[in-house]
Amino acid sequence: MSSQRDPSQGGPEALKATETSNMLTLCAAQIDGALGDCDAAIERLLEAFTTIVEDSQWLRRKAAGLKAEDPQAAAELDMCTCWNGRAQTVIDEGAPVAISWNQGLMSYDGWCIAKGSPTADIARQFIKFASIAQRQAAFTPYAAYGPTNPNAMKFVDAARAKTLPSFPENAKLTVPTSPAYWGPTQTQLLERFNQWMLS
Repeated sequence: MSSQRDPSQGGPEALKATETSNMLTLCAAQIDGALGDCDAAIERLLEAFTTIVEDSQWLRRKAAGLKAEDPQAAAELDMCTCWNGRAQTVIDEGAPVAISWNQGLMSYDGWCIAKGSPTADIARQFIKFASIAQRQAAFTPYAAYGPTNPNAMKFVDAARAKTLPSFPENAKLTVPTSPAYWGPTQTQLLERFNQWMLS
């Protein structure tokens, strides 16, 4: 999310410092990890963070400070990271901010059914229902998170579709995340990031 204030004025930038939003660290390792050197990517990124941290605000979700999606953030920051749905909420309310999709991280959610569940058949019926294109499209006016069913875009208002991460023109600018990569490495990388935060 970036402010639309006069860029010549300069101003602070912000990154969230919660465990769930250390995606920059994970992304750097994931991209560099494809070339076989995750650790080096992490260290380079943390070194870069060290050079800018004094000029950046670290937003802590449980602290008394600013949240990236709060209207106050738009007034005090030039740029920050946050979930697109929360950024879109303040945009819809008239805040002078815009979303940059370039190198955004595309993440996914999914359904699961507990093994041995006595209501597994009902759960399967619900997942099938929730995956219908029209049902996913019906969700988009209430939260700006993109449908996973590509056919859903046929049923989304054209203006609203352009605000969603899975809109083709937005999606092609983002970096896909890999659950197969994150699974075995996330804990280790977050621990390394938190060590840096405490140093």
